[in-house]
Amino acid sequence: MWNTSTPNIQPLGNIENTFLQVLLDRFTLKRIPNGGTRLEVQIRSTDKAIWSNAGKDELRNALKSKPKFDQTSKFLRKKLKSFLLNGEENFWKFYQPDFPFRYVSGGTLPVVRINKTDYYCLFYREIDPVGWNLANGGSDNRAEFLNPIEIIERELREELIAIDIKRRRRYVFESKTGKSFDRPEFKVFRWIIKQYFPELALGNFDEWPIPIKWIEGPDELGVRLDDDIAPDTTGCFLNINAEDHGIEIDRVAKIFLDDDTVLFDGELEENYLVNCPVGLFETRSFNASLGNNDEEFLPDIVYYGAKRYTNDAPGGLNIREIIGEFLIWNKKRDPTLTFEELGKAIEKGVDLNLCPVTKNLALRFLNHSSKMNLDNQGQISPDDAAKENFEVFVCFGEPDVELARSVVNYLRTRLNKRVFFSEEIDVGANWGAAIDDALEKVDVVIVVASSLDNIQRDKVRYEWRSFHNIRDEDTTKLIPFVKGIGIQELPLPLRVDQGIEFATQNQLNTALERLRL
Repeated sequence: MWNTSTPNIQPLGNIENTFLQVLLDRFTLKRIPNGGTRLEVQIRSTDKAIWSNAGKDELRNALKSKPKFDQTSKFLRKKLKSFLLNGEENFWKFYQPDFPFRYVSGGTLPVVRINKTDYYCLFYREIDPVGWNLANGGSDNRAEFLNPIEIIERELREELIAIDIKRRRRYVFESKTGKSFDRPEFKVFRWIIKQYFPELALGNFDEWPIPIKWIEGPDELGVRLDDDIAPDTTGCFLNINAEDHGIEIDRVAKIFLDDDTVLFDGELEENYLVNCPVGLFETRSFNASLGNNDEEFLPDIVYYGAKRYTNDAPGGLNIREIIGEFLIWNKKRDPTLTFEELGKAIEKGVDLNLCPVTKNLALRFLNHSSKMNLDNQGQISPDDAAKENFEVFVCFGEPDVELARSVVNYLRTRLNKRVFFSEEIDVGANWGAAIDDALEKVDVVIVVASSLDNIQRDKVRYEWRSFHNIRDEDTTKLIPFVKGIGIQELPLPLRVDQGIEFATQNQLNTALERLRL
């Protein structure tokens, strides 16, 4: 076991409820029935843990100074690639006292939908490892330590800030309950933005929820801390990399935004805004570069300093010039900064490459998505669905599929409408591209539900919230069609247009006849 104690590396029991990454010298990987991987870790309160960024740097330097570091790192990279990416092994028990991994970080790869195009959203990192990075970070407390999903959601909400200057909206992410979730850190962010960008006046902006659709990953995690066994974490992507000797639990989030949205990096360091450039990378060209093993990734859109930069805008997009402005910002915050790590990356020509954790997740996500495409069982493909000129989108949760089917049949046979019905689409492939395309085409979305819980299901809420955010209220309709629910019980956006409610199945036909589009 890693036995060195320093002010920055201490036994876990001494430093709980702070920035926390335990040093693991052993863990187990197992293949699970769905083809994914299960990570099992056993942690003791006496295990050494990092509680600061200085401790992370100290560990990195100590490991890299070991005589066999390069040899060990190369072996572990090959082993992890074989297990996690290629799926070539079924069991591996890691034990390496001189090469511990940092457990645990959490991260999100956001897939942002803007103006009918999907983009990966990444943050520029000027310190080792230099390059484009996820919204990620370490745990803050024991609860996050045992349930990394909490880290994932917190880091996304802290780092990705979205505002719409034209419509005077500031976006907040929804929690699992469907309520908007504005962390205390965002209040500090608003105060800082007021100092640097007073013209934005965020205090006068309306709060506007952003719907999130979390895309299920194939992996799972089991954690035991002393004698306590935490509930399994499922539907994630394991991200274990030997370059940065870290274990990270990641997810992919689909986010629907308006074209006028401006993105900020909201990460704070001692009440200073990090303000790193936020890049959007069109998914198809990014995936091609990933497959070619490219070492330079150029964004299609960059947000920096409350401005949006694109290649077709006046002056174009010069990412290195924007990074230069970012470095000047950092110098004002801390004149002692030297950017030595960035300088070394520039010399090697890899300053616009992906950070190791980002590349690992992107490769695993691309591989996972390809497998999902193979599961199409005769349904309409997303590409074929994209060619359809839909007029109505029927939104529903799984328990209400038969009720939704009745609505679809009525719209088609009695009202002669072209209807998007996800039961007929291979919606698992291409990150739900068929759903997003349809939402941007239709003038009417009908929300079918028999309970409030069904309306707040992740998939359902993502669909009607996304349409609500982009709709023109003068030309479109968002109609609830609900059984056993009063219209006034519904979330506020579903009360804007006239809804249809009925109490029992016997009243279904009468309720359908009230649909007037």
